[in-house]
Amino acid sequence: MAAGFGLQSKPNDKAYRLQDLKPVIGRVFPWTGVEDAMRYFAAGSNFGKVLLQL
Repeated sequence: MAAGFGLQSKPNDKAYRLQDLKPVIGRVFPWTGVEDAMRYFAAGSNFGKVLLQL
C-alpha cells in the first residue's frame, strides 16, 4: 500500500466529480494563527477541514 497525499487523493477525485461531493470546512484560521490551527487540529476535536486563510 502506498501512502502520500497525491496517491491517496487520486481515487477520491473521481468520486467527488461523479457525485458532486463538497468538502466540509470545519474552521478557518488566519495565516498568522497557524500555531492555533495546529493545536486545534492536534486536539482531534475538529470535524471537517481546517483551513488557513492567506
